[in-house]
Amino acid sequence: MKVELIKNFKPTVSAPSPLKENGIRLYFWPTLDTREIQKRKMNFNPRQYPLGVDFSQLTKAVLDGKKIENHRINPHHFRYVHMAADKCKRKKLHLVILVKSKASNFEMRKAIRKTWGNITDSDITIVFMLGHIAGFEAKISNESDFYADIVQEDFIDSYKNNTLKTTMAFNWVSQFCPNADFNLYVDDDIFVNLENVKKYLKRKERRWGLFAGQLLRFSTPYRDEGSKWFVSWKEYPFDKYPPYLGGFFILMSQDVTSYFSTAIPYIKTIPIDDAYLGIVAAKLNIMPKSCPGLVRNMPGSVSYAAVPMNFKTVIGYHLITSPESLLATWNLYKYVTQPQFQVIEKNGKQNIQKLKGKNKEGMKVQLIKDFKSTVSTPSPLKENGIRLYLWSTLDSREVQKRKMNFNPRQYPLGVDFSQLTKAVLDGKKIENHRINPHPFRYVHMAADRCKGKKLQLVILVKSKASNFEMRNAIRKTWGNITDSNITIVFMLGQIAGFEAKISNESNFYADIVQEDFIDSYKNNTLKTTMTIHWAAQLCPNADFNLYVDDDVFVNLENVKKYLKGKERRWGLFAGQLLRFSTPYRDEGSKWFVSWKEYPFDKYPPYLGGFFILMSQDVTSYFSIAIPYVKTIPIDDAYLGIVAAKLNIIPKSCPGLVRNMPRSVTYAAVLMNFKTVIGYHLITSPESLLATWNLYKHVKRTH
Repeated sequence: MKVELIKNFKPTVSAPSPLKENGIRLYFWPTLDTREIQKRKMNFNPRQYPLGVDFSQLTKAVLDGKKIENHRINPHHFRYVHMAADKCKRKKLHLVILVKSKASNFEMRKAIRKTWGNITDSDITIVFMLGHIAGFEAKISNESDFYADIVQEDFIDSYKNNTLKTTMAFNWVSQFCPNADFNLYVDDDIFVNLENVKKYLKRKERRWGLFAGQLLRFSTPYRDEGSKWFVSWKEYPFDKYPPYLGGFFILMSQDVTSYFSTAIPYIKTIPIDDAYLGIVAAKLNIMPKSCPGLVRNMPGSVSYAAVPMNFKTVIGYHLITSPESLLATWNLYKYVTQPQFQVIEKNGKQNIQKLKGKNKEGMKVQLIKDFKSTVSTPSPLKENGIRLYLWSTLDSREVQKRKMNFNPRQYPLGVDFSQLTKAVLDGKKIENHRINPHPFRYVHMAADRCKGKKLQLVILVKSKASNFEMRNAIRKTWGNITDSNITIVFMLGQIAGFEAKISNESNFYADIVQEDFIDSYKNNTLKTTMTIHWAAQLCPNADFNLYVDDDVFVNLENVKKYLKGKERRWGLFAGQLLRFSTPYRDEGSKWFVSWKEYPFDKYPPYLGGFFILMSQDVTSYFSIAIPYVKTIPIDDAYLGIVAAKLNIIPKSCPGLVRNMPRSVTYAAVLMNFKTVIGYHLITSPESLLATWNLYKHVKRTH
């Protein structure tokens, strides 16, 4: 059997075919058509990404002075406008800092030169990497003549050309600074703590093989054509990028820079420069490493910033949005690291003055005031006797532009949800506009399902209105509940033509909850909202609620054991924990969410919607909060957003199996019913019945 499986597998892979190039034998692997890769949903494979040659051999050949006659599939045919050719001349440098800057960002470059880029170390130098923007030629020429730190080529300076700018940076530093030990590539919206960079490099035992920064794994390409990060399937046909480093801060040893500079002409480009460097690294078999002390997003206030921005540990600080913000950050840094000094700017020049006595505390207050003025501060809004803070939220385009991680304060409605929920539970009326109203009416309510009962558990099954057979199968199997302190209901939307049949079902079983919204996948968030409101309103005395899809087998005995092990009956929000999930930007996907609907790069941690356990207090908090939290069509990710707004942490629940195996014989191994708590993707009533029979058999015989 093993031999046969291997035989079946072998025809699906390609063996390398030799290609002799100028006296050195390079292996040239056939690459699949991009449509074939997309069809197979393949993970990134360096051999399948053009050019399919052995890059360890290629780089060795080039570094040995041999000429490679392969066609360069990624030529860089641009010319220098300004070269800063003498920046490294006759110097043995420890570190070269290369700042990617938009040609028009004159003020930001000045601010860098006045702050962290005002370098006094003789073995460190800094240059700015620019493209070309029409109309700025004379001004940039003057800047280059005055500072002699401008490197510019004649490609158009745009976001889509960032890979060209990065390529220029590698080529320049390889050509003009070959004797440097390390190179630091940064964006111009970053504050660099140079003292900590030097400490980090001093700890390195060797001066080769370094490729470090903010490590990003499992990132998916953006397929939404409206996104600035859009990459087409033709440009990059794989589902995921290989691990790469966020482009705002990358540290490299000089040998790695040389390898990259050598390899890039032979590696197909994409317009996302940092992801492209991850591809190059994978082709070169260079592993990106995480660099500690990088802070990605600008905090909302100094009182909060004082925690993450511990200047003793922070190495780089991203998303400094203006020259004023950079100067304020620099002044705060100088105060924290040298509290006896203050930095005074007068007539465009900086002076450092020593503080005496009371002036020291006054200076601290002033620095914090200056820093606060560069970020959004909460503005008070008094609502019916309770003071809620309404934070200024950024426009979705601005959030998208900054590549911001999810921030509960920046997601509408920007109020303190702990105060909001407390006010509602105290019986106070909130007069804020409800940005997510739920204007639908019950068709069937199952109003007596919890009436006069003290229940331990309410099971709420989300079911498509037309799934009659699946609901009947649940009632005959795991949903045939004999415990008096557990009840089950089915949550439905409306589908035209099924009204009479559902009405009969509701009359017979008295377990149907239905509202008059259209029952579709895109309306799952409406169904989840209905479910939470119903449980909060009609079953307020229950201890716990279990929200499941109708394609789940629930091992109720193990659910009861799990709940029995809980020391408390509050604060529970558990299921299959999903982290670092990215929204789908492909409009053809059933999970598509537009940038306008959700402008952040990642969802906050959330629970897979097929199985979620909540204590009743959490259900109540969600029911109160949802009207004030902007909705998205992905219901489980939306609950993660609501949880983040409420500062409720989702927990992993053991014993959840996500996918249905192909056969029940295999299931007998995988589904150890002593531990499994829920089993997803039961695709038919027959499959559910077979699983139930297997469960009953295992229970009887073990």
